[in-house]
Amino acid sequence: MKREFLRLTLALTAVTAATALLLGAANAVTADRIAQRQEEARQAAMQAVLPDARDFEPLSGAPDAVRAVYAARSGGTLCGYVVETAAPGFGGEIAVTVGVLPDGTVAGVEITSHAETAGLGARCTENGFLSQFAGLSAGFGVSKTGASGNAIDAISGATVTSKAVAGAVNAAIGAAAQMGGLS
Repeated sequence: MKREFLRLTLALTAVTAATALLLGAANAVTADRIAQRQEEARQAAMQAVLPDARDFEPLSGAPDAVRAVYAARSGGTLCGYVVETAAPGFGGEIAVTVGVLPDGTVAGVEITSHAETAGLGARCTENGFLSQFAGLSAGFGVSKTGASGNAIDAISGATVTSKAVAGAVNAAIGAAAQMGGLS
């Protein structure tokens, strides 16, 4: 019995060590490619939310509620700010990139990652939902009965997701105002 236990323990240890070694090797081989693709996705999201901008200069001292703030410029002229932020949704964190014009209104919104329920909260990536934010300024809310005034229309069956994205966009507008002194 003791001998059998030792044999099984050694076999399990060998399999675990080999698996760890293979996972480490796979990570070493793919880490640079993953980082490059993440950077390309970040650049594409910034370009999507402020299409007129050509240069994105990172600003230091971003508020705690956001991940990063960039001054977006074209030919030296300020086009606005790009803010990367996140909010807790129904299925986990929702990463949001927001373009804010110098007057404090939203130019565009992109969802860069989420773990929301397919067919419900995952609809937060659809243009019909995201386009509602364009032109809004800080302090807007979420309505379950249709967009009106300074509110967006929630995704049916995904109010938590809708409120999370709205909160992230409001935080982004606030961060742009704090970092850039919007007009």
